[in-house]
Amino acid sequence: MTVTLTSAILSSCAQSLFALRTLRQHGLPTEALQAVFQAIVVNKLSYASPAWWGLTSADDRMRLEAFLRRCYYDDTSRTFNSICADADERLFTNITSNRRHLLYSPLPPQQEQHYLLRKRSYGYMYKLPEHTSTLSDSNFLTRMLYKNINT
Repeated sequence: MTVTLTSAILSSCAQSLFALRTLRQHGLPTEALQAVFQAIVVNKLSYASPAWWGLTSADDRMRLEAFLRRCYYDDTSRTFNSICADADERLFTNITSNRRHLLYSPLPPQQEQHYLLRKRSYGYMYKLPEHTSTLSDSNFLTRMLYKNINT
């Protein structure tokens, strides 16, 4: 039996829930319990998500969403998918705005634009890499470059 990354992360977070239950039993207020849950469990779940989120299956994503729904997570308007999408956007913005960022050099070259086109959501006109395989399509930079192609 192989242990997947998702199973390992969920197992680690389940152990943290025992500590949260203990804190609740000792009278920690709900607001403080939410802050501790956000700081420990949600951050542990979303740690390095831009690297692994594209490689997860639909089943893994459903398991992560179900875990958050049955826990202390009070912000029901934010799904785990939206948390990971926000992390992706922040990282991609940091990469594209900083030429000295480590991940800036693997970006495809920018194309010069001599005519007016509609505004791109990421503000750059890249020569997009070709779809070569499912694995390369799961790559963070490829996902982010193709993400807003129709917007």
